[in-house]
Amino acid sequence: MTTTTARVNVISAQAPRPSGVCYIRLGEYEKTVAHFEKVIEKWPDYEYAWSAQHLIGTYVNLLMKSGKIPASEAEPKIEAAWQAMIDNYPQKPLYDVALRKLGGFYLERGQPQKAVGYFETFCDEYPEDIWRAQVLYDLAGAYEDIGEAELAIDVYEEFIEDYPDDPKAAQAQDRLRELGGTD
Repeated sequence: MTTTTARVNVISAQAPRPSGVCYIRLGEYEKTVAHFEKVIEKWPDYEYAWSAQHLIGTYVNLLMKSGKIPASEAEPKIEAAWQAMIDNYPQKPLYDVALRKLGGFYLERGQPQKAVGYFETFCDEYPEDIWRAQVLYDLAGAYEDIGEAELAIDVYEEFIEDYPDDPKAAQAQDRLRELGGTD
């Protein structure tokens, strides 16, 4: 056992979250994920369990994108991590991030019907959020993908009205024209 690993193990016995953060700083993301999974399992009511859940989703995604774990193994873990954030910690920080991430996760995987609910909830609960423009645009696209042209038109119009200077406003206007909406 290395000195670094021994130090992390001592910290782990004393404080669940800081030791996982140590693994992040060491760049040992597999250990980061394993540690935070253990935190959730052993201390589900720990005051920072929501953060541990968030970090599981974040670092499994990073491991997948870096090729260290295959998508077939990572995707169910990512999906479960973000869903657990939403189900178990709705009043905690990063709930909004989990809604966005899970909506985007489903949209990227060709499941727009699932994405719609998360995007709608985000827009309803966080009307002033900095990410609202992106989520609105993605919501309109998801509506298109599921064949709900009228809803897509409504959301594209809202997007253009609320964010006329957004770089995607011109694309939203193009989509409106193609869908037969006003611009």
